[in-house]
Amino acid sequence: MSLKKGAGLLVAFGLMLGLIGAGVGAQFTSSVTAQENIKVGTFQCIISNASNGATIAGDGNWVSYTAPDITSSAAGNAPFWFQVENTGSMPALLSVVMTTPPAAPFTSLPITPAGPVTLASLATQVYNGGLQWPELTQANTGLTYSVMYTVSCNETSAPTVSFVSGPALDARGYVPTYESGTGFNPGPVVTTFTYAWGGAGYVFTGLATADGAGNFSWSGEENCLDNFGGTYQTTDQLVNLTATDGTHSATGTGVLLCHLLPNHP
Repeated sequence: MSLKKGAGLLVAFGLMLGLIGAGVGAQFTSSVTAQENIKVGTFQCIISNASNGATIAGDGNWVSYTAPDITSSAAGNAPFWFQVENTGSMPALLSVVMTTPPAAPFTSLPITPAGPVTLASLATQVYNGGLQWPELTQANTGLTYSVMYTVSCNETSAPTVSFVSGPALDARGYVPTYESGTGFNPGPVVTTFTYAWGGAGYVFTGLATADGAGNFSWSGEENCLDNFGGTYQTTDQLVNLTATDGTHSATGTGVLLCHLLPNHP
């Protein structure tokens, strides 16, 4: 190898080292960020108004009303109203039931509206109820009677059920009953209502059909005439109602305006 060729090789090698050295050093960089924020809305119902003289809890969860004393043995009634307000940011589905029936001879005035009510945010709904009574006797003096209603507030998409009966008897002298529900899959819905019947309890299972909107209704009747003279038995019974379509289920309560025990001594 000649010196000229060897020098040429050295120069070429030196250029390669220079290129390698130039690749080691700081690089320009840049970055960006993206963030999503979401807030859960509020959901709450309160009692915001009621009959004159009623006491409403500070948080609006309950109201208590003491009607004027009864000063006559004559039949009469004491109406009572209360207002439910949706203070949340979401719509609510309201359902009302009588959770504490009055003791005989007192009965509840029909609660209205009885069916489910959709309440928009910040909207209100007034419910009317109260107590009524026939002619009183000496045995009633000094006693206190009461009735209690519970309003359930649920998401509008959540399934709900309700049970009501009467108040008027049908043509056969029986008590008509009504079951209804919302938020179910279209098709068959199995319903079951129960109430205390002596020590065993009473259970009735039926089949309803939800329409394309997911709503169902069913009506029946109960024979509350006893076997000892055909007397209408008016002792109110608290009813528990459940409904299921196999995917969605709901439970509610209502009142049967009679009892069947005298029919089966």
